[in-house]
Amino acid sequence: MPAHAIYQAECHPERPHYCRRMCLACYSRHYRMVLNPGAYKRKAKADYDRKRARPDWERESKDWGLRRRYGMTLAEWEHKYDAQDGCCAICLSLLPREVSRRVHVDHDHVPRTLRGLRCGTCNQGLGNFKDNVDALRAAADYLEKHALAAAWRDRIS
Repeated sequence: MPAHAIYQAECHPERPHYCRRMCLACYSRHYRMVLNPGAYKRKAKADYDRKRARPDWERESKDWGLRRRYGMTLAEWEHKYDAQDGCCAICLSLLPREVSRRVHVDHDHVPRTLRGLRCGTCNQGLGNFKDNVDALRAAADYLEKHALAAAWRDRIS
């Protein structure tokens, strides 16, 4: 074995070894996660508790999530909710006031435009049709045709 190979880390051969045949970055991660998990968990919990102690933590967290996912602020979400009178944009069922997983932001992926707020049922229905207007019209025609046939059968009997 060449002399310079003794001082190479096995995890990253281009880096010098630090301890246990690992480079410094891998050893510190290994130490935090494997050799001393209690300290890692205590620090993570302390960071979480410190963040939760702020009075506006929940509002800031929801604002950050909306900005990251849809590019809208919490104020814009509340404005859209009030504009829809707290109802789903499609079936007009009542939506909860808070930002949650039960209220879905309807958005168009290609131009990145926001269309409205929907309930989970309408969100899943439009998702299954992949926002295809022709398929939605065909499904509505199908339902109307069978509703007329059922009404005609009820009338005859």
